[in-house]
Amino acid sequence: MKRNHLLISLFLLICFAAPLLQACASRTGQYKCLKFAESSPESIVSSLTLEQRIAQMLMPAVYHLEEGMMKKNCYGAVLSKKDTLTASEWKALSDSLQKEAVLSDAGIPLLYGQDDVHGVNYCKGAVIFPHNIGLGAADDPALTKEAARLTALQARACGLLWNYAPESGVSADPRWGRTYECFGEDTELVTRLSRACTEGFVENGLIACAKHYLADGNTLFGTGEQYYKGRRPIDRGDAILSEEEIDASEKPGYRLCTCGKIPGPSEE
Repeated sequence: MKRNHLLISLFLLICFAAPLLQACASRTGQYKCLKFAESSPESIVSSLTLEQRIAQMLMPAVYHLEEGMMKKNCYGAVLSKKDTLTASEWKALSDSLQKEAVLSDAGIPLLYGQDDVHGVNYCKGAVIFPHNIGLGAADDPALTKEAARLTALQARACGLLWNYAPESGVSADPRWGRTYECFGEDTELVTRLSRACTEGFVENGLIACAKHYLADGNTLFGTGEQYYKGRRPIDRGDAILSEEEIDASEKPGYRLCTCGKIPGPSEE
């Protein structure tokens, strides 16, 4: 079972990276990903050592990375949150990490993920949209899709092609710490706007990643992680739901996440 999970994870990672591998084919022979451009995910996985396969499933935070670490360790992805930068500064950062990735022993381009839930809020000058609770109040799928489209274009300008959005949870308690990230408490509304948001991302070259997990909006008050002076917030707590409740209220919004075609450098 563990081996199957490993192969599935690597398969999905390389599927996401496939268009980037194809983009490498237009570059010089220094990139190992040249030989991967026409390869199947299975053959790429089989060419990796055990250590490289593990590294491909790791996602260090960008603020813990130092120059050379990506090349040395063959990481498969980067988790982002850094000081607010300009689009050109973000692009330079993501390009430098990407170059290290394709020059590593594994040679596989990395995935750079960031939380652009309501615009690329870590980029100076980017458009910041209302949080999902505001878009939920408007209940306008076309407007939600347009906001996602513009977010996708600006994220791509920064070289950030994987977005941890939409937040597809159904908010059951307004005291929950992420209520503002949800479209609302109605499953049909959340599903409708999650679909529109996902389409806006994917159709414009961004990988959508619904979050955080089933029943994240159903956590019980007082069951969250301990933080200040032993208090337990509602975020990251326990959710107690039957299978029927999960099928009816939680799964619809999360079924919508898909991955689209990722534009490579030659397509910009």
